[in-house]
Amino acid sequence: MHVILFNGFLDERKGGPSGYLAKLKNNLNENNIKFVYKNKNNKSNNFLGSVKSHAKKFLQNIYLNKIIKNIEYDNFYNQLDLKNIKSIHFHSTLDLYTFNKMFPDNKIIKILTSHSPEIPANERINSFNFLNNNNRNKLYKYFLEVDKVAFKLSDYIIFPSKNSMEPYYNSLADFSTLIKGSKIKYLYTGTPKLNFFESKEKVLDRYNIKNSFIVSYVGRHNTIKGYDLIKKAAKILWNDNYNITFLIAGKEEPIKGLEDKRWIEVGWTRDPGSIINASDVFLLPNRQTYFDLILLEVLSLAKPVIASDTGGNKDFFGKTKGVIPFKPDNIEDLVKTIIRVYNLNNSELENLGKENYNLYNRLFTIEKMSDNYKKVIEEIYKENNIEVF
Repeated sequence: MHVILFNGFLDERKGGPSGYLAKLKNNLNENNIKFVYKNKNNKSNNFLGSVKSHAKKFLQNIYLNKIIKNIEYDNFYNQLDLKNIKSIHFHSTLDLYTFNKMFPDNKIIKILTSHSPEIPANERINSFNFLNNNNRNKLYKYFLEVDKVAFKLSDYIIFPSKNSMEPYYNSLADFSTLIKGSKIKYLYTGTPKLNFFESKEKVLDRYNIKNSFIVSYVGRHNTIKGYDLIKKAAKILWNDNYNITFLIAGKEEPIKGLEDKRWIEVGWTRDPGSIINASDVFLLPNRQTYFDLILLEVLSLAKPVIASDTGGNKDFFGKTKGVIPFKPDNIEDLVKTIIRVYNLNNSELENLGKENYNLYNRLFTIEKMSDNYKKVIEEIYKENNIEVF
């Protein structure tokens, strides 16, 4: 049996492994592939969650010690029937590390996919800002060791593409050495076509947008995603009298938006499709990126995209004219690229969107990913002389 394991909750509208695996699970029909993940019913209520958060802050030395010393005893892993498992696909370096601590003598084929746009330690430590600097540094060193051990222990590592490996080479000096003993497989991410529940006219009416070119963004409001670059670009474009409205979705934290009627913060939404569908172009300004799921969803809505020339974004530039590159972390080039798209007529914008939609159907549907996932696992089994399920 092949197990797909994630010590977390599945949610189609979340990013990272949570959304990726939720979509794969709904479209992967194979009796010998089992998903193991946390049940949402085990979530604590808001009051208990608040109490725990305060306890973690005030008893942080105890909390830190529990993470570093006792995390391997998480009962989540005890549900695994190791006798009948041939391979486990981990979707977190911490999951693989913890599993191996609990079962150091296991002979199971360990497959790893890391979904982070940077090394996982860098992303994971951002959830622990309540710790003092000393404890935060200790925890970061632990998370960094987790990443290194997990990559080194992996028999196989699956990336969406060669380009998506770029953030790991850039931020982990010995990454190439760590993965030297692992075999690398590539599997394009796929996603169901993104639905939208409100017409463009209704969205524009709600936010009182009239006769304006609309740039949309959906995602985290942080520097790794390039959210601050959008703010800088907006100020320059408005100063030059370009009639552009920025329609933004996602939690307005840690970076806040601009105080201007042409800057609209929708907040977190379960209907990002309506925001994207109401826009003329979608902006993906990541400083670093892995293989952004939102990009695939925008393609499925037949919208043009302006994307930074970095990481997994590079896979799209030679395949469609509708994904338009700009130099990463370069505000001047970003502004020039937005102006270039701004000056296109409706027919030209529509043609770019059609190219993106055709590319989505050709390579990035959830059905394509599900079929290709089974093929990759079958390859791994054949390479290890295991009977293919």
